[in-house]
Amino acid sequence: SVLNHQFKQLAAKIGLPVGITVHSLRHTTASLLINANIPTKIISEQLGHANTAITQDLYAHVYASSKAKAMKALEMTLLNRSVSEVDTAR
Repeated sequence: SVLNHQFKQLAAKIGLPVGITVHSLRHTTASLLINANIPTKIISEQLGHANTAITQDLYAHVYASSKAKAMKALEMTLLNRSVSEVDTAR
């Protein structure tokens, strides 16, 4: 398409990696927003999805990864608090 051709020319001109596409930038944008804990509603609107279910379905793997990171952070916070509480009780 004309858009893809123009995009490839611009990407080369500004030094983006060969093979990058509009679609890959869109996916990267969604992934970064999800991992920044931006609400799904806002991400969905930004991507032009009709509803949040579309966003959640298309990027389920990113949400799963983000949830795993959140649980690990919670675990570390609780473990650190537990260690601190034990240290102050001595």
